[in-house]
Amino acid sequence: MNRRQAIRQSLLLLGGAAYISSAGLLYQSCTTNKEKKNGLDLSLIDEVCDTIIPDTKVPGAKAAGVGTYIILMLKDCYPEETRKLIQEGLDLIQQKTKTRNNVVFQKASYNQRQDILKSIEKEGLEFFKILKGLINKGYYTSEIGCTKALAFDFIPGKYDPCLIIASTQRAWAM
Repeated sequence: MNRRQAIRQSLLLLGGAAYISSAGLLYQSCTTNKEKKNGLDLSLIDEVCDTIIPDTKVPGAKAAGVGTYIILMLKDCYPEETRKLIQEGLDLIQQKTKTRNNVVFQKASYNQRQDILKSIEKEGLEFFKILKGLINKGYYTSEIGCTKALAFDFIPGKYDPCLIIASTQRAWAM
């Protein structure tokens, strides 16, 4: 075997390995359930986010993709215990909604969803504090939250620590 044949066979072997591994990933991405990601129900998280930060004159948390952000953060940045705590909390939200309103959270009216979340907040449960923190961080660091909900100056001027803000002005994005 000469050097050219050896290089050609090595490249074919590497190309075949790359094709097989990428084909497996492509198949996996096409066959996963898009509603359940890492055991968390995206539609439920989206509705919780949209109840806390709804659409007004500015698009809400659902439009900003905060549910996907929360799932990503829980998967990549939080320990397994926290993910389980959030999952148990989401199950509690579904259970309370079914008990009170005889529907799932996603099908409940906005006022019913607000009542459920207010009652859970009054209980002071740890999962809800974490979830609200993720919702706020996800929304106000998204493009929609940073540029439409907050005032954003891409090229700021001088630093003025005693800036007077009008009552109609939005808070500044950092």
